[in-house]
Amino acid sequence: MINNFLTKLSSLIGNKVERCLVIEELDHRVELTVARVDSLEKKVMVEKNKTVKCLNDLRRPIKEYDRLILGFNSKKATTIESVVNLKRPESSMPLNEAEIDGLLFRGLWEFLNHYRSWAAKKMNISEIDLILANIEVTDVRLGNHRVFNPEGFRSKDFSLRFRGTFIPRSASRIVERFRGWAKDFIVVETIAILTSVLAKFNDLVVHTSHEQTTVFVSKEDESLYLKSCDWGRKHILKALAEDFKVNEDIAFLILNKYLEARVSSKFQRFIEQKIREQIKSFFQMLSPLFTSVSMPRPIVHFYFRFTIPFLETFFNQVHFRLASVCEILRLQGFSIDVHKRIKNFSTKLNQSALALLVYPFGSPKYEFLNQLLRRRAKWLIANN
Repeated sequence: MINNFLTKLSSLIGNKVERCLVIEELDHRVELTVARVDSLEKKVMVEKNKTVKCLNDLRRPIKEYDRLILGFNSKKATTIESVVNLKRPESSMPLNEAEIDGLLFRGLWEFLNHYRSWAAKKMNISEIDLILANIEVTDVRLGNHRVFNPEGFRSKDFSLRFRGTFIPRSASRIVERFRGWAKDFIVVETIAILTSVLAKFNDLVVHTSHEQTTVFVSKEDESLYLKSCDWGRKHILKALAEDFKVNEDIAFLILNKYLEARVSSKFQRFIEQKIREQIKSFFQMLSPLFTSVSMPRPIVHFYFRFTIPFLETFFNQVHFRLASVCEILRLQGFSIDVHKRIKNFSTKLNQSALALLVYPFGSPKYEFLNQLLRRRAKWLIANN
């Protein structure tokens, strides 16, 4: 009886420190990060980080997490942020719960109808195989004014900013497997969340990993996937393998020796020349894409998930920047602590994990509206 009372009291007071698990599916591995996030003190304490080959290698934890964020790559998830503008027929009347509920329903259907076929085409599946995994309201405006609870206000124009995630039906079993691992479970497209943390309106975010580069665009009325390119660290390894006439495994060892400064100065200059050639071809590949975006000189944030010592020399332009989630979080008042026993977690290389850990605390909480939205969307979300 006393235990029940303490549990209820704890839930009313609220636990400011949450034990969180981030699972990121990358193009050739899965990364797991465990951290404690103190939202009141704005502290992130990374306690564990490990890599496995695939999601099936992960085992259910003994103790339930407070929050689990499953970040899929862009082939397996599509997360879109978009503004839906609605007109109220009776603008002179104050908004009540029934009308807000109806406006949410209208906005949800406009969002789904606008992006459903686009998301299916992006993931190369049919619309019938498309599932809504998550949907939430992240901003509400009456005319030009942001409000947190529109009930009781008058306005003709009612705007909702939705963040929704679509997944293929084939991924629903994976999603369902992890749903019971935490009290709060979120499925997203990783780079979409990275973009929401890094980018302002009219910015681009470029995420480069082992095999592929993905580009996201952030606009005032929407934020979504733009394009994927076949370029990553493997292209550097392939170029080194061809020059040294070895396979890519040996090229990987050569690159590691260079990164550890265990090669001669002559050998170092040769490797750096080859890396520079590859990065220049990478920029040439992206250049037509940047010019095709109908935005005035967008700022492009680059996030590389691998190490290149002299990478900063390529980013001496105002509009090209190396991503720094850690710096953005610092400016927002967050502190990042990595446990000393963790050797393979880097605030430069694991920026997406940090973004996924803190983004639930970043935007205003529209609990009332999202409660209504969840009720409306419940039958649309698989296994909810």
